Amino acid sequence: MTADRPISLLFVLLGAATASWDVVGVDIAGRTLKLTTLAFLIGAVLRILDDRSVLRWSSTPPRYRVAIALAAALLMWMLVRSLFTPGIVGSFGGFASQLTPAAAPFIAVIWHHRHTGVIVRTFVYGMAASSVLAVYEFVARRSGWFWFTDYDGSIGDRPRSASFAFEAAYFAAPAVAALIIAIFWWRRGTVQAILIALLGVGIALADARIVAVQVVVAIVVLAVLALVMRGAHRARMLRSLAVMTVVGIAVVALASAVAPNTVARVGERIGSIFDPDEATSNSPRLEQNQMVAKVIRSHPIFGVGPGQLGAAFDARGYLRKPIDALDEAKFVTNNIWTQTLIDGGIIALVLQISFLIAIGARTRRDLSVEAAAVFAAWASLVFAAGLTVSNFWDTEPWLLLACYVALTGYSNPTHRASDDETPPSQTSTPTPGEPTLTPDHGTP
Repeated sequence: MTADRPISLLFVLLGAATASWDVVGVDIAGRTLKLTTLAFLIGAVLRILDDRSVLRWSSTPPRYRVAIALAAALLMWMLVRSLFTPGIVGSFGGFASQLTPAAAPFIAVIWHHRHTGVIVRTFVYGMAASSVLAVYEFVARRSGWFWFTDYDGSIGDRPRSASFAFEAAYFAAPAVAALIIAIFWWRRGTVQAILIALLGVGIALADARIVAVQVVVAIVVLAVLALVMRGAHRARMLRSLAVMTVVGIAVVALASAVAPNTVARVGERIGSIFDPDEATSNSPRLEQNQMVAKVIRSHPIFGVGPGQLGAAFDARGYLRKPIDALDEAKFVTNNIWTQTLIDGGIIALVLQISFLIAIGARTRRDLSVEAAAVFAAWASLVFAAGLTVSNFWDTEPWLLLACYVALTGYSNPTHRASDDETPPSQTSTPTPGEPTLTPDHGTP
């Protein structure tokens, strides 16, 4: 590695490539320190040792300083809330499990903002590799071969692939995000076709219903951004959306002609998202949501504290069997909005919404197509997957958000769409005091 390519970047790239690998890591006090989190932490520490100036507030992108301050305020509130709970150890552990998976990738990427393009592409390549593993997992579980994890999710006798994620939906959500990026970051050709095919197969084998909602959210966000964008970027985005629509219709038509039963089954799966009587997922989730709502109503302002949902359930007699404090701390709502209300009450929810508004409010008309794709991928995780499978503090949303902030928060481009393209232009006027950067034109 060179001064332009510090060794810390290798660890950041490792973190980006393994962002969805929830089950690969080390156990610490009953919790898993994931490989991806560890890699980002090491990358951040090495970056500090290499250049301590990154610690200065002036090194953060001026455009997003308000948003970053709001995120820090939200985390500080969660820390304070965790220190004033009956189960302070479990609650502090819950706070730590929020802080590290989110802060590590965000800080590491911002401190390596000159290499954002490489980081984004590495995330997509990593998800494509995880899709290859998902294919092997599907074959292995059907054939009785060795597979690395104990995940056994299935629909009837058909296994659902999760790769190295906790479950299938947790793999499918970032795979969809990677698919969105792959469509806009690579020239149409063999590499892009392979990436889209691998990600598409992985998503299909995961068979997660929320994927349909996630795709709709991404398309809506891209359409809205196309209206905001201007010039060549707007024209390119509109053309891309038109092509995506035509290709999507053609694929559905072809699938309907070749495998009508499969298309009907997929339609039934999507339709069951809002069926309250669906037994495998919806019914238990709605039952838990009712219990969560009762806890929220009892503690609306301050919540019960991070990692305290299990203890709140136990105190109300909602649990069928006794559990220890460590297991109590692992209970989550699988919804970013209700989880925030549980952890920190209305105070935390106001800070969270303010943070999201601050991010969106800084969108400018000179947004590039590549940056728009990253923003749409991030939004699909927060506003779609976040309804059922994503925690607000998961690694993937904060990794993609950091990439978007790095792409749009500095005066010069810090990425290229692909290895054989010139950088897309960013014509924004530098904010006073904003650093001027040199684009990264290499490959890792």
